[in-house]
Amino acid sequence: MLFNKKRIKELEDTIESLNKKLEEKEKEKEEMLKAQEENYIKEKEEILKDLKEKEEKLTQVTKELQKAKEELGSFRRWVERQVKGFFEDIKILWQELEIPIEYKDIEKNISQKNKEKLKEKFEQLQNWMQQLDMDISESHLYLGLWYRAIGDIKEAAKHLEIAATKAVGPFAWRFLGDCNMELGKTEKAEEAYSHCLSDPKVPLYVLLNYAKTCIRKKAFKEAGEILEKALKQKPKELEYYTLASFSFGMAKQYEKAVTISHKAQEIFPNEPEVYAKMIIPLARTGKFNDARLAFEKAIKLNENYEEAYFSYGVAHMDKDDKKAEEFLQKAISIKEAYPEAYYCLGLIYNKREDYKTALKYLKLAIKYDPDYAEAYYAMKESYEGLKDFEKAVTVLKKATALNPNFKL
Repeated sequence: MLFNKKRIKELEDTIESLNKKLEEKEKEKEEMLKAQEENYIKEKEEILKDLKEKEEKLTQVTKELQKAKEELGSFRRWVERQVKGFFEDIKILWQELEIPIEYKDIEKNISQKNKEKLKEKFEQLQNWMQQLDMDISESHLYLGLWYRAIGDIKEAAKHLEIAATKAVGPFAWRFLGDCNMELGKTEKAEEAYSHCLSDPKVPLYVLLNYAKTCIRKKAFKEAGEILEKALKQKPKELEYYTLASFSFGMAKQYEKAVTISHKAQEIFPNEPEVYAKMIIPLARTGKFNDARLAFEKAIKLNENYEEAYFSYGVAHMDKDDKKAEEFLQKAISIKEAYPEAYYCLGLIYNKREDYKTALKYLKLAIKYDPDYAEAYYAMKESYEGLKDFEKAVTVLKKATALNPNFKL
């Protein structure tokens, strides 16, 4: 019994000791948590303080940056005024030198002395524009004219395209068309000219050049209509009439072709080309005797005028292929590089089923005009006649590549 009391006492003391230790641990824990909390708050306060300082600094930097931008903007506007003023000086000098603002024949309108006066100014203008990343639309027009004057046509095209697309004026599109015509880029020239066709003051030569681009892509009806518009202004050059007649003839509007040829005859009675252009349309409208008289008049004016013999040969193709061959051969004897004549001879021999001879002439047509789609298409018939179907497919593919209107 005594033992139990003693044991109980010991256990109670042990429990009391453990409770004290537990309380101490709890107190330590509380103190530690309190310290951690105080450190956390202090740390967050320091972070917030740092963020506030950074925010204030950012605000200050933003204000300084805005001020710098405003100053830079003011400086840039000042520079732009200086560059624009410099450009205006160039324009005034251009006028004082009496140089027309015209692309065509500009080389002839600027003397070497004037080129030297302008050279340094244009170089300085372009340097400033590049270094300052500036773009004065009208300056590109003058730079285009300047580069054309010194013979750098590619650089001229680059500046004229910028001027045109920035709506400097319809004449910018016209100059770009002229430039692309010089570079042989007829599709780009056509696209450029199309922007100024509605201009009532469009120069005649633009209509002529646009019509030429149409003829190259075999849009003969469109070419004829454009030239018909040009003829209303009564041009003095024969080319407008002959190309109009040719275009309507190729578009199978033979009556119009004949009418235009008669107008040309009144103005240019001694030009063999006028009469040569009448031959095929007259024959196609059943006026074969008139076609003969036109042929005779053409060779009377020039007995070696190959186009007269060619046209009279074509006029005979549906009527008398032997006569047609005779006149086509005469045209070739005068002008060896005559792809159209060889092509017509190829058609005649295909019709006679003499396919080897037809191929000989069609190959000559392609020799002198490698992009002659019609000749390749005619060769298809020749190869088919010779049972060489593999080559027939090859030339047909070539024809369709050059002219999608030819179907596989």
